[in-house]
Parts: sequence; structure tokens; C-alpha cells
Amino acid sequence: MPRRVVAEGGRSGPRVERRLPRRRRSWQIGERHAGSSRRLPSPRARAVPGAERKRLRFVSDLAALLAAYTPADAEESAHVRAVRALLASGVDPFARTTFAPGHVTGSAFIVARSTGRVLLHRHRTLDRWLQFGGHDEGERDPLRTAQREAREESGVDGLRLVESVAGGGPILDVDVHRIPARGSEPAHLHHDVRVLLEVDEEAPFAAGALAGEGESDELAWLTIDEAAARMDRGAARALAKIR
Repeated sequence: MPRRVVAEGGRSGPRVERRLPRRRRSWQIGERHAGSSRRLPSPRARAVPGAERKRLRFVSDLAALLAAYTPADAEESAHVRAVRALLASGVDPFARTTFAPGHVTGSAFIVARSTGRVLLHRHRTLDRWLQFGGHDEGERDPLRTAQREAREESGVDGLRLVESVAGGGPILDVDVHRIPARGSEPAHLHHDVRVLLEVDEEAPFAAGALAGEGESDELAWLTIDEAAARMDRGAARALAKIR
């Protein structure tokens, strides 16, 4: 914008031009409190990037689910507090590279309504029987992460999220457990949010579920007691809620 010019001097005197300083817009100088010299941040400075707004929304959604969730015992209550503290810490809780103290994961127990049995897989690397689950891959929602992982790892079609389980709402269980250091990744914690998925019948496994680069060596439909005998205490707590 061109600068304003003011002419000074009378008719008999020389004409003197004085250039006034260029006006600066409010977003350049910041707004001021009424009666104060303190500047407020400009609108541009206060703006939150779109990606950050989205992350904060997902953090808020998960925090609300956890606030409405009723843990089964004192141990699980401590796990819920740990996840809520992670969400409030300001780090990206869904990023796999957040190692201090760790990150949110999602996992799912699959149950057949016709028999009441659950589907587990023996993890190829860990050599342990586990429910299906894993890391966030852009969902920023452990419930959706759990459903995707269950579909991919089991190959079972027709899985449905059970919207209301023992603790109220769609969360079946919450468990925080240590993951040992491996390769370039330091030891850290998985803040695992678990859901229950159901299918009408004990569906056959897809041919690719045990092949190639999959994480499973074996899959099996097991009774609750059989599954609890093969899993750790946190998983046994979740299984008890399915009975």
C-alpha cells in the first residue's frame, strides 16, 4: 500500500511534504488489552494447525471414553490412570515413535456367538498366544486400530464391534505392559485399549492368515478357560468379562 503524504506550510511558505509511517494491520502488531500496553497474540499466532486440531480431537475422544469406563479392579484402575496421564502429557500418544513412556495400541478379542469360544493366534516372533492387535496406522483411535488388526491377522469376515461390554461402552479392558528393547527401539510401554468383536459362527481362517509376512504361526478357537491358561494375567482379566 503506498504511503500517505501530508503537505505542510502556508501559501507564502515553501511546500514541505512529510511522509507518515505506513499503517500496520492488527495481525502485524497484535491486539491490545483495553487500558493495557500488553499485546495479545495475533490471530495467526493463535491458530492451531489442522493436523494438531485433529490429533487433539482424537485425544479428547479417547479421554472421554476412558472417563466413562469402569475398571474391573485396582490394577486395571492404575492402567486407566496411566493411559489418561499419557493423553494429558502433550506428546503424540498414538505415534509408534513415542517411547517415553510409550504409546497407545489397540487389540481385540474375537468371540463366536454360537459357541462362546474365542479366537487367538500364536505370535510368530513372540511365540505366545495373544489376542489380535497392534500399532496405530493413522486411525488415531485404538478401537478402529483393533478392528483393522483383527481383520488383517485373522482373515475372518463379518466381525462386529460389541458396543457395550462389562465396563460400560465399547472398551472391554485396559492394560499397560512393558515391551522390551528390540533393534533400534528402546524398552517402552504399550498402553493397550481392548475391545470385543463378535462373529456369528466359528468362521474358517482365510488362506493368507498364516502365510507370508503375517504375524501368526497358528490360530485356534478356544474356550475361555483354555484361552486364559495360555495367556497372561491381564488377558485373563479381559477374558473373564466375556463369560
